Amino acid sequence: MEGLASAFRDKAVLDLIEVSGGVMATVTQWSGQGDQAQTVPWRFLQDRGATLAFADEIQAQRRSYFGAYTATGDALLHAAAVSATNPTPCRRKVIDVSGDGKGNRGTAPRAVSDELVAQGFTINALALLGARPSPLDFYVRDVIGGPGAFAEAADGFDVYAEAIRRKILRELSPAFAMVTE
Repeated sequence: MEGLASAFRDKAVLDLIEVSGGVMATVTQWSGQGDQAQTVPWRFLQDRGATLAFADEIQAQRRSYFGAYTATGDALLHAAAVSATNPTPCRRKVIDVSGDGKGNRGTAPRAVSDELVAQGFTINALALLGARPSPLDFYVRDVIGGPGAFAEAADGFDVYAEAIRRKILRELSPAFAMVTE
């Protein structure tokens, strides 16, 4: 949570959010089947104050799940359901997934990802490296999809903040925002 909050406090991220005219954002936590929760409600981030308050909400969270299961497909389904509750229509729908292992339970993520891409979503990922087989390979092969989709890697939790910052900057960059099918 500290790494994600830190990324939203980054000056370049704050500047891009402001210049873009704002973004809708929320946070969910997930693990195994049935272990998903929206932990920070939808927020319209349009200026430094709103974005810094969002970062504070992220940092104030506690980890919800400690299981060894990884139901990535179910997490994608949950994210799509949460997206349907977004109170503001958006031009782009992006699901960001972070994880430290490959899916080992639940719905097959590739099938879910393909269906969500067909519905207009882009799915990006951040893989925390260290597990075998590589979670990065899993996210590239079985999770990401849609216009401009990509996977970022963090070689451990100590560099997560920098990796998520790079990922958010890439997603907010004008070149990424202009990607169309």
